[in-house]
Amino acid sequence: MPQYQTDENGVSWHCQLLEVVHGAHKGRMCYNDDDEIAFLSEYDEWELEDLKSANVKFEEFTTEDLECGEENRGPFVQCEIVYFGFPLMSECCSIPREFLRPATYAAARDRLNKISVIVLRWHHKIEPEISCYDASDIVHLMEEKELIVSQMQPSKDEQTVKGRKVFLCHATPDKQLVLKVHNELEFSGHYPWIDLIEIAPGDSIVQKISEATESADALLLFISHSSSKSGWVKREWSSVLSRHIPKGRPKIIPLLIDDCEIPSLLSDIRYIDFRNDYYNAVDELLKSLDKI
Repeated sequence: MPQYQTDENGVSWHCQLLEVVHGAHKGRMCYNDDDEIAFLSEYDEWELEDLKSANVKFEEFTTEDLECGEENRGPFVQCEIVYFGFPLMSECCSIPREFLRPATYAAARDRLNKISVIVLRWHHKIEPEISCYDASDIVHLMEEKELIVSQMQPSKDEQTVKGRKVFLCHATPDKQLVLKVHNELEFSGHYPWIDLIEIAPGDSIVQKISEATESADALLLFISHSSSKSGWVKREWSSVLSRHIPKGRPKIIPLLIDDCEIPSLLSDIRYIDFRNDYYNAVDELLKSLDKI
């Protein structure tokens, strides 16, 4: 599970599962243990091309840094020392920060599936995988797999104290995306509530929803063509807004998931756009919950 620590720019880095999005290790999952700087003079030509294509920021020491004893070796980039498995027990390397981003549940799950396929095909000597990997590569992949599984299935002792209770209000046809967001929230240490999971046969739907909204720290309202046409969803939104906005709690967060008109009762509340960039939208949602 990610254990967020924030730097002076509000960027969370240390002690969390990260996804490599550029460079030679693109697609892999890793755990960052420390940070360092790497001078451009240390990179090969093809590595410099990767840095440029990712718009990596080159920095230089200030006069104050040099006065404090730093050696001026020219431009450098901020890097993370990462492990593709459990720290101190697996493959390790230094990767520029711009090559990394916090891993989402969806990306971690996809990586697990890919590793499983590669290992299976290698074990049964199915081309082309057997020509691309040797035994040591498979060992590294299994170490990476163990790391991902440990982060996706944390023990109760690892639950973050910052976890929020989050109610997911949606229309039934949008269930697939809603469940995906539910998993992202759970993966990040929050406590999402969704009727499909929380309401058992014989339960009072109205009572269960009322209890969940009363105890929630945040209400996510999924805006779509389906929810806009649903009388049940509209009544649920109206009830939630009338009861909770005057109290200022829980926080109302609309999520726009379709190219549809924003309902008038939500027009004054800033929404998060999930239509195009899912990963950035999830990141914005998690940051919003962290501020509650």
